[in-house]
Amino acid sequence: MAKKSKVSLGVDVVCEFLEVAFHQLLYIRDIYPPAVFGRRRMYGISVKMCLHPDVAAYITKVLETVCYCMETRAVETVLLVVKNKSGEVVEQFVFEAAISPAQQHADDAEDAFLLELEAALRSSLLRLTTCASELPRLEAGATFAILLKARIDTAEKLSVQSAAKVNPMLWVEANDGDRSGGQLRLLPINSLASPHVKLQLFAQTADAYTGGLSAAKPSLDW
Repeated sequence: MAKKSKVSLGVDVVCEFLEVAFHQLLYIRDIYPPAVFGRRRMYGISVKMCLHPDVAAYITKVLETVCYCMETRAVETVLLVVKNKSGEVVEQFVFEAAISPAQQHADDAEDAFLLELEAALRSSLLRLTTCASELPRLEAGATFAILLKARIDTAEKLSVQSAAKVNPMLWVEANDGDRSGGQLRLLPINSLASPHVKLQLFAQTADAYTGGLSAAKPSLDW
């Protein structure tokens, strides 16, 4: 069986991290009730994952597009945007990833690469959890959306193209409700730099322009 390139391995690991981070943020920021979350272990630590099938399926579909775009270097920035009940952006969590190509290596080198990367991601997840936990409590009725910052040609393809890993009905161009202007309070969370993957995390708790492609969250209905 052919080995995956470091690009594919890096994308897989980063997208897995994004999945865990999204679920963890939805729990910590009380976007959904605690009762719809279950406990899992990732990277050797306990995390919360939403058990509602619509929410889980939504995040999975979003990440299929994210992985596809990262592999083709069409997208490097993913945002989880939180809005109040009036639809105004009140905070956002930004994930900037850069995955560089590399030659295939032996199994031991590949294992070492993954172990090093997952250890760094564990540290990033712990820092993200701490930062999100210390933010002011959100008002009831908060919602979220996931945005991609993409090239113009990528935005057009995601809007009209039906590719194997892209659901065109899930993505629309971000509207004014996904954007805001004004003073920006930047909260650095963590930076990760491995030979093939770089990941920067930060939160923004004041208004900032977040133009991109938006996938609105599913409603919670058991």
